[in-house]
Amino acid sequence: MALLELAMQGFSIFGFILFIVLWLMHFMSIIYVRLHLNKKSSDKQPYSKLAGVSLLKPLKGVDPNLVSNLETFFELDYPKYEILLCVQDHDDPAIDVCKKLLGKYPSVDARLFIGGKKVGINPKINNLMPGYEGAKYDLVWICDSGIRGNASDMFH
Repeated sequence: MALLELAMQGFSIFGFILFIVLWLMHFMSIIYVRLHLNKKSSDKQPYSKLAGVSLLKPLKGVDPNLVSNLETFFELDYPKYEILLCVQDHDDPAIDVCKKLLGKYPSVDARLFIGGKKVGINPKINNLMPGYEGAKYDLVWICDSGIRGNASDMFH
């Protein structure tokens, strides 16, 4: 019986020491995060030197918010970007919406690609391929349905 009590006391002391060590590690990690990982970055690039971005927008059909959604991309406050509107079918009603916006915002670097390129089994990727091949910038962002262009959310 004494051996069992001694073993239980040993386990309890070991458990207590383990608890204290784990608690100290947790406390030290909190201090480390507060001191080292919470610093504001002072080496931010100037706004005009940010990387250029090619925004690929796959389109099919017209939904009630298409015009306002696409317009947010044309009104971005970002130094270098292009909008690549990709429509698969030549009779898609989204083409008229795109042409209207291209006319409304002639100063925005935007292009319309009609007709895809068969590169695989995914129709959306096939639709995007001509725009991807025509992208000016190395940084390419596929902005699918439901993504609105808000520079503060997208680039900062």
